[in-house]
Amino acid sequence: MTFLHKKRSSIDAQMRSLQLSAVSGLLTAVNEIRNLLGVDRCNFVWCNYDQLRPTASITSEARLPDLASVLRSHPIANPDNWYIEAFRNSKIIKIDDIKNDRSLDATARELLLKRGYLSQIASPVTTRSGKLGVISCIHCYIAHPWSDEEVELLQSVGNQLAIAIDQAELYEQTRTAAINATLQAKELQQTLQQLQQIQAILQATLDSTIDGILVVDELGTIVSFNQKFIELWQLPASLLTLPNYAQVLAFMVEQLTEPETLLAGLERGSAQSSYSHDILAFKNGRIFERYCQPQIIGDKTVGRVWSLRDITERSRSEEKIRYQALHDLLTGLPNRMMFQERLSCALLAARQQQTMLCVMFMDLDRFKTINDTLGHDFGDFLLQEAAKRIKECLRQSDTVARYGGDEFTILLPQVVNVQEAVNIARRIQTAFKPVFNIKEHHLHISNSVGIALFPNDGDDAETLVKNADIALYRAKQEGRSNYQLYCATTNPKATELLNLENNRLHLALERGEDGFKI
Repeated sequence: MTFLHKKRSSIDAQMRSLQLSAVSGLLTAVNEIRNLLGVDRCNFVWCNYDQLRPTASITSEARLPDLASVLRSHPIANPDNWYIEAFRNSKIIKIDDIKNDRSLDATARELLLKRGYLSQIASPVTTRSGKLGVISCIHCYIAHPWSDEEVELLQSVGNQLAIAIDQAELYEQTRTAAINATLQAKELQQTLQQLQQIQAILQATLDSTIDGILVVDELGTIVSFNQKFIELWQLPASLLTLPNYAQVLAFMVEQLTEPETLLAGLERGSAQSSYSHDILAFKNGRIFERYCQPQIIGDKTVGRVWSLRDITERSRSEEKIRYQALHDLLTGLPNRMMFQERLSCALLAARQQQTMLCVMFMDLDRFKTINDTLGHDFGDFLLQEAAKRIKECLRQSDTVARYGGDEFTILLPQVVNVQEAVNIARRIQTAFKPVFNIKEHHLHISNSVGIALFPNDGDDAETLVKNADIALYRAKQEGRSNYQLYCATTNPKATELLNLENNRLHLALERGEDGFKI
């Protein structure tokens, strides 16, 4: 037996055992043919029977020096008459020496040489269903005369390949018929795959979001949820194995400080096309933002979708910003803005109830001297201690605010008479009599207080604060460490003195007189 006959026997065995399946099977077959025939390249070219033109090809080639096999599939853009002739005439066409074969026209020769072809042989592949394509073998490094045995071998290969393709097609037809008995079954399978793909994408999207998502149907049965929902609510696995809406809801409600907020939101959201939003506070301090909206198909509500987000850190940050906007950061007391808001509210209530209220303006005597002598840090500690003592003298309904520097304003929203306001002022001055022990310094600090009362000393917030400041100025004029009630008869003189000193201060600042003192 010759070497080629041995090859043929080997190919026959390979083809009989080959299970061709579309492109993957042909790739394997083409690669086996190239290896067994010992050629540099092997192509299988599909041809369009009606239009007599190549449509696509599969190639197996060896790359020197390692002879690594390379398989690829690619479309054919331009017609190739050489393949068409073998296909149309159902006969083997061979060219022993492309470079010197004068039967080829110049264009075809140039095309084949440009591809690196020196010798080529092509054999049609005809299956039971008709002509399929052409299988060709190419030598790229030597011009090789094709022997009769090689021609017979390639023809046998083509026949065996056709048989293998027929078997593969029969297998595919049988398998397809078994799975898809009708076109409707095929369409159903495709639809099912699309739905599965959509579901997979949806689940991946849900799992990647930072929100916890829960979907329930109109009967209250849990349809879907994401991993974040489980993490946010710390749901046990045992509860999730029984997807009961009521059990999950009971577990969630138990964690909340005000479960009625959640339950009320669910009641509001029971109506069709209703959207709800609320804030949920947890017993452990966490805060959730909850959105709930209906799931609608067509014009029918088929369920509800919950979206929950942990906003604990955001709420704390917002609360901190609100606190800083309305409080003095040094003493922790309300600042001027909050004092004005509370004073406006207290005035509205006092007008409606026809009651009195009191505004006090207070500062620390000789604070500037202490601050300049012992330093600003020392002065800050002194202000903090002073704020504590003032707060201890007030009622729960009263407000003390740091107005600026060493100035404090006090609001007494409900006073029965002038004497009650005076008693609180005396209590504050008494609270300052004990020595202040700050950083190993023992200081005796006094304060001066001005008092203005609604409605006698002013009908609005601005007037009351201004008149309390005038009364404070009078207390300073009287030697400090005392309180003074606003008196309308002394208003013109006190106002004139305040304006005078303000003008002097403004001029001194413009001239850069650092040593200027009032």
